[in-house]
Amino acid sequence: VSGRLSPTQDRLLIPVGEKLLLSAININCAEPNGEIEVPSSPGNMTFELKDHGKDGDSAYNDGMYTKEWEATQTGRYEFVFPENDKVIVSVYDPSNMGVYVQQEEADFNWRQIEGTALNAEDDWVTPSRPLFHFILAASEKGLI
Repeated sequence: VSGRLSPTQDRLLIPVGEKLLLSAININCAEPNGEIEVPSSPGNMTFELKDHGKDGDSAYNDGMYTKEWEATQTGRYEFVFPENDKVIVSVYDPSNMGVYVQQEEADFNWRQIEGTALNAEDDWVTPSRPLFHFILAASEKGLI
């Protein structure tokens, strides 16, 4: 049996300076089955999860392998656990975060707009033909 234990979420957002526990189980018939390597990017680093009862590992030789990682700079990091189980960690700098100031809501101002009537009603779908060409493209961030 081999698999990720922590982090439990596939995507995380953490501040610079926070530590993240990378841990996985690797046992064969209830016996420890060897250290686990977790590649990461960027930087093509590999973290070796250890079962030595130190540095975040709770118990020696229990089949639970652990490594503590500290987010030292902002960016997007990917960790790949056994079975291609990926964890994406986005690291932000809290000193760059501004204070939220609630804005006063503007009064509604109804306007009559001139143009071609689509004869549409609320919650209706009406096909329309654009007067120009445009291209839609998909990326990992969605449709752009």
